[in-house]
Amino acid sequence: MKIKLIAAFSLPLLFTLSAVRAVGPGASSAGPNDFDRFNSASSPDGKSASNYVDRAKRKEAAGDFAGAIADYTAAIGVAPKSVVAHFNRGYLLSAYARFKEAIFDFDVVIREDPRASTAYLYRGQAHAEMGQRKAALSDYDHAIQNASTTVDGDMVRAKASSAKGDYAAAASLFAKAKRRSARDTHVLNSVAWFKATCPNGSFRNGQEAVQDSTKACEISKWKDGDLIDTLAAAYAETGDFDQAIKYQRQALASRPPGAPDSLNDMQRHLRSYQAQKPIREESKLR
Repeated sequence: MKIKLIAAFSLPLLFTLSAVRAVGPGASSAGPNDFDRFNSASSPDGKSASNYVDRAKRKEAAGDFAGAIADYTAAIGVAPKSVVAHFNRGYLLSAYARFKEAIFDFDVVIREDPRASTAYLYRGQAHAEMGQRKAALSDYDHAIQNASTTVDGDMVRAKASSAKGDYAAAASLFAKAKRRSARDTHVLNSVAWFKATCPNGSFRNGQEAVQDSTKACEISKWKDGDLIDTLAAAYAETGDFDQAIKYQRQALASRPPGAPDSLNDMQRHLRSYQAQKPIREESKLR
């Protein structure tokens, strides 16, 4: 199963300078040396790696994802072992389906912090997309083993379990995360997507997916196209394709203009609903 990448880059899946030691949700410290190196290193023009990362995040917020990748690359040129820049660049490269390059970035993060659960999760997806089943399964197992006992850790374990095809474990973990953080839009969106698109019908529930997804959209004030995309999938699972088409068009209108196509398959989803077909997330593990 593909891990749905989230277009809202303010989510805790991406690094911030204040979270440089976290290496993603549930991970352990990246170590003081990386933090010092990241802040002190500077380029010949006087720009520090943190300057480039700050600018990259501003570009993400403005929808300039290609520009953000370029700035993360500049940051890496200044601080080659920066887990912040490597993780964020790897995440964006995955969204552009540049999986081999993304794996390189996640390799660096994991080398610096062997317990970086989120890096294992996204490296696993990249391996799966490339047809590298054994490597993907190994990464998903490491993600599950290293995730913390926090809500973020629950989400990492849920997504890795789902990607492995262990839908029972994923359902339990998603439910646990929702109980612990009932107004977190990332949690609500992920739970709704799972309930709307899981290949195993035993774990699908369109009505519950609509409820969770609607709540996420309301909390976000209907400004996040990815959340609306999930709501459309939820309505499609209930068989209400008119509502699915309506919300899919709204999702498309809310999509950042520079977003890479693989961040969302919104056009494909719309065509599916117009053909009266719901979305199913089939496993990439071949």
